[in-house]
Amino acid sequence: MNKFLPLIYFFFIYFPFLGTAHPILLGLLFLAILPLVFKWPLHKFKWGKFLFLALFLGFIFFQYRSLRNLEGASSLLAGLSILKLWEMKTKRDFFLFSLICLCFMVAQFLNHSSPLLLIYLVIVSFFFLLLLGFKNEEDDFKKERFKLLRNLFLASLPLAVFLFFVFPRLQIGFPFGTGPLPYAQTGFREGITPGDFEKLIVNQDEVFRVKFEKNPPYEELYWRGVILSRTDGFSWKKERGPFGEGRFKRRKKLYSYEAQFENLERSPLFSLAWPLITSHSLGVLKRHNGQIYSLNPRRMKKISFKGSAYKQEFFKLTKREKKNYLQLPLVGEKTRELAKKLRGKTPKETLSNIFKFFEREDFFFDLSPGLYRSKNPLEEFLFERKRGYCEHFASSMGILLRLNKVPTRLIGGFMGGTYNQFGKYFILKNEDAHAWPEVWIEGKWQNADPTPYIAPTRITWGANSFFYSFFLKKDNKELIKRDHNFWRLFALRIDHYYYQFSQFFHQYDSNSQTDWVTSLFKSSFRPEHILIALVLSSFFFLTGVLSFLSQKESKKRNILEKSFTALCKKINQFPLQGEGPTDFGKRVKNATSKKELDLINTYIEIKYNPKCPSREVSRFSKDVRSL
Repeated sequence: MNKFLPLIYFFFIYFPFLGTAHPILLGLLFLAILPLVFKWPLHKFKWGKFLFLALFLGFIFFQYRSLRNLEGASSLLAGLSILKLWEMKTKRDFFLFSLICLCFMVAQFLNHSSPLLLIYLVIVSFFFLLLLGFKNEEDDFKKERFKLLRNLFLASLPLAVFLFFVFPRLQIGFPFGTGPLPYAQTGFREGITPGDFEKLIVNQDEVFRVKFEKNPPYEELYWRGVILSRTDGFSWKKERGPFGEGRFKRRKKLYSYEAQFENLERSPLFSLAWPLITSHSLGVLKRHNGQIYSLNPRRMKKISFKGSAYKQEFFKLTKREKKNYLQLPLVGEKTRELAKKLRGKTPKETLSNIFKFFEREDFFFDLSPGLYRSKNPLEEFLFERKRGYCEHFASSMGILLRLNKVPTRLIGGFMGGTYNQFGKYFILKNEDAHAWPEVWIEGKWQNADPTPYIAPTRITWGANSFFYSFFLKKDNKELIKRDHNFWRLFALRIDHYYYQFSQFFHQYDSNSQTDWVTSLFKSSFRPEHILIALVLSSFFFLTGVLSFLSQKESKKRNILEKSFTALCKKINQFPLQGEGPTDFGKRVKNATSKKELDLINTYIEIKYNPKCPSREVSRFSKDVRSL
């Protein structure tokens, strides 16, 4: 086998995860492969293996704090595969290396639970069988070995599908514990500093999907995730500890929807304002100040929930709440003077004055405004540069409102999303991340987003279309044309089909299984009893089929050996101890007739043909009897 074949196999195993791996892990893997590429004499660097293993274990405990979780365990498997790659000498080494790589990919599948990854795993498993079958194999047997492995693999696929449907679904979790789960990349886990979104908005990774019973207006799709109430003048952070959120009453149901998150494990449940969570995936649901929810899920389960948005009737803010939402740091004199000029007779008029200020002073909605490094970044933004993204406007607006005694807080979340008209759901990506102020006006909390006044396309068309028009300087006509582009519609349709398959794959649990079995048998028996009976009957059926095929093959071989023994008696020649049929034929070649020698060669062909038909054995037996 080619010496670079293990490296190729190694690459295909780790390729799907290169984009999500930690940079340090990628660096260690790259350094580990260098000696093999450049043929360095690894046997002279015995301590190098121990050093590499120590570095790898150090990285795992630094990143994951434990080996008792899938991330840490799969990273350890990555390190072990490298070590085994270094000492690759025998067929046994290659088998262990391939097995470790396959175990790594299985661990990654359990971690990500992606149907696409499952298909990739099936393909890689097939090549794993081929590599093991062809390692140091003679050329004469490779074709037959390939057919055998191909048939074995194809036969296992229907069995795997069958077991997926009928094998009892047990919610036992990960038996070895999980350790701390990673947070999602959302850009506002603990707070917002203007400039944070610059890297986030170029990220096309999907965060969650939402399907409504009846779609609301697009401009109302503000997905709240975190409430920020503490500010140092330009940055905003979460309030530490609960401070007693005021009471409210739900009055009117507005929208019902279901949200499914892609890769978030510990994250806010981004939802429309003032939701009621009616059901959610397995895990611990927590409610925070401002009717914000978070879910600590059971391991290896994607987050999902069903919720409804309501109109609210609020009670008055308490003194503690007012103090919290009017908190101010040291603010420059120019900012105070500006706030005084913008003050209206009512909080609503003050809010309107601030919107008009942003419009008439030529503030620019910029995707890459750069960092504000002056001693007073707030005044640098308001009076000098006047360029920023949503968090810049939201932060400065929050300060101006608080200076005018209007309780204000910043909300971090998402706005809008890409609508898939085929599946009738919204796709929210990191590029849809958004921040906006929420203000207390006329006895209730209201959105006060300055973005519609500065960049209306961002709100009415979504982030993706806004970025398209921003970079390419396209107008609304071009946006409409783009929305009806063939390839864009084709991509949305493919996404819809994959989403349906993924939904079924993830939501086929014990309840779905019992419903399916009950509808199949239409029986009055309890569903779990039907499942047990189905699994047991399937087991005995498969055992019976395999036993029948085994006995049939054994019977065929017995007839063949008995006929060969009869042939040896007729020609009065017998194999010596340890002598194979081929050597036996060569030895008795001169002592037998051509017909007898042909029968010996026929026996050899049948014996070493794994797929020899039964009729050939019968014909051989008949020819021996007629000799």
